[in-house]
Formats: sequence, structure tokens, C-alpha cells
Amino acid sequence: MLKITILLLGLFWCLGLWIEGRDAAKSRATLRHVVHVNGTRGKSTVCRLIEAGLRAGGLRVFCKTTGTDPMTIDVSGNEEPLHRRGKANIKEQVGILRRAAAQNAEVLVIECMALQPEYQRCAQHRILQADVGVITNVRHDHADVMGDSLPEIADTLSNTIPRGGVLFTADEAMAARLRSHAEVLGSRFVLARPTGDEPDFDFAENISLALAVCEDDGPIIIGPKTSNIPMLAIVFILSCVKI
Repeated sequence: MLKITILLLGLFWCLGLWIEGRDAAKSRATLRHVVHVNGTRGKSTVCRLIEAGLRAGGLRVFCKTTGTDPMTIDVSGNEEPLHRRGKANIKEQVGILRRAAAQNAEVLVIECMALQPEYQRCAQHRILQADVGVITNVRHDHADVMGDSLPEIADTLSNTIPRGGVLFTADEAMAARLRSHAEVLGSRFVLARPTGDEPDFDFAENISLALAVCEDDGPIIIGPKTSNIPMLAIVFILSCVKI
């Protein structure tokens, strides 16, 4: 009897995973692009900056940040706190995909909420299937799950690099290692560095990284080329975003 019970529980668990995977794939198929933002510092800020820049380019954007106070920004620009029951779980991303699809969003900008390498990999390759990856920076943090050295942490963060997409980063020190991971997955690599012209309302690296994503005109076209909008106009819109 015990064996039958365990078998049934296992079958129900597998069925649940299959249904979630099917729902995620169905919602993902309606989105032109998913931008998955990872990194040690600045993820929430960069998500908001990218969301603001793409919205300025005329796209319908849905955004979700994790951070201390999880938040969603719908396609109309309305912010709503994300209320959780219990601990954070990467299955939450399935619901975000569903909400973005229900609002006919063209682009979902979403912050990585996983720390463990296997959960990061699952969130990217089984749930979100983002075609645009962003790694803000590589710093020492969460050594117990991400690694003791910067190269180890870079390897962990690389679990969210897309297959056949594009990876953006502002981390010059780990650029070569991140580029190597991107090449293995067939993704283009873009290192975004400050030009010195960035305003001082936030870290220059965050602003230059967000602008690089918004203005990209490579094989992965995020939308109407926002570089046609004067850079100062984009920066003004970004500066008005509540960080």
C-alpha cells in the first residue's frame, strides 16, 4: 500500500510539472522577447531602467522585480506589490509569464529570483526561456550557494544565459568568462561600459547597461529601435522612474 501511495504521489508530481511546463510554454509563445536580469547587485534597478526605456520605445512591457519588496509593473505602467504566501519559489515565474501574456505584453522584463545554480538553470531554460540575458555584475555574495571566488560566482550566474540569444553585462573583470559561457550556448555577447556622459541619478554602469539593451540593433531586435529617440530623452524618462 505504501509503495502504491508513493507511486501515485510521484505521478501527480510529474503531472503537475508537465502542466506547469505546458502553461509556461504557452504563455512564452505569445511574447516577442523575455529579458532575464541576473547579477549580484543592481538587478531591480536595471529591470526598472530597461522597462522604462523599452516603454519609451513604444513597446507593451510587463516587468517584475524581486528585491526586498517584490513588485510588478503592468503594460499601462501601474505598479503593484507582489504578495506571496509562504517562501519565494521559482514557480512564481510561471504566473508572471501568464499575467504578461494575458495583458498582451510584447516584452517581459523579469528579475532572477533564484540563488542555487540548479534553480537558476530551471528558471531560465524550463520556465522563462528568455532570449535576452542580462548579468549586471559579479560580486562576492551568497558564497554558500554561488561559490567562493568571482569566477565561480560568474559560472553560477551564467546559468541564466539564453541559448541562441544575447547576453549583456557591465562587468568588465568577468567579461571574458561570461563571453565564453555565452559562446557555448550560441549567444551573442555585449559588454556595456559607461561613456562618461551618464547622469548621476544612479550608478553609471546600470544606466549604460540598460541603454545598451534598449538600443541594441543586433540579431535579437527587442523592438522599435530606441536609438532613434535622442539619448537624452531616454535618460530623462529613466531618471523619472521610481528606483
